[in-house]
Amino acid sequence: MTTLAIMKARIALEVKRPDLTTNGAIANEITSAINHYRSKKFWFNQKRSQVTFNTVADQSDYTSADHADIPNLIGIDFITAVISGRAVRMKQIKPAIMELWLGDTTISSGQPNCYSYYAQALRFYQIPDDAYAIRVAGTVRVVAPATDDEADNPWMTDAEELIRMRAEGKIWANWMNDPAAAQVASVQEQEAFDNLLIETSSRANVTHITPSGA
Repeated sequence: MTTLAIMKARIALEVKRPDLTTNGAIANEITSAINHYRSKKFWFNQKRSQVTFNTVADQSDYTSADHADIPNLIGIDFITAVISGRAVRMKQIKPAIMELWLGDTTISSGQPNCYSYYAQALRFYQIPDDAYAIRVAGTVRVVAPATDDEADNPWMTDAEELIRMRAEGKIWANWMNDPAAAQVASVQEQEAFDNLLIETSSRANVTHITPSGA
């Protein structure tokens, strides 16, 4: 298990600059590395059960007040609404079209069947007339560890090498004035990034399981 504290210690050891832990430089570069990659689509930030909530009658727009992760949606694969006991896939429409539809003062509320995402908010049409269970499947931004000892944060586990090598590369370049070492770290960062993309693609393309010995 890797935590933020363990990553900081390892970077300090590998760049041979423990003082950079004390002055916060390593922590800052780790944060910058996470911010650089937090909008990328990886297998570990693809979710189908994290963003679920109920609509409210006569409410078309849904923000962080309705679910904390609505502003953290990077990409939406599909949204379903439970209507009459059955999950129904909603149609995505352009925000400009949604603006026109919801701007029509003559529309009445009903069962929602379309959605758009704009300005970190979900909008539904028709305007819900009741509480419908909504499930959003897509990519959700993963936040950085809140503490040094937080366990199981994907940036410290699944993407540990990616974040560590980007942070080290920046330290070699910005703090150590060693462009050669920075370039080596950059190559390792790219390899880690490519490996994560390959795994993400492989997981997305699993279509069947082959029994062992087949």
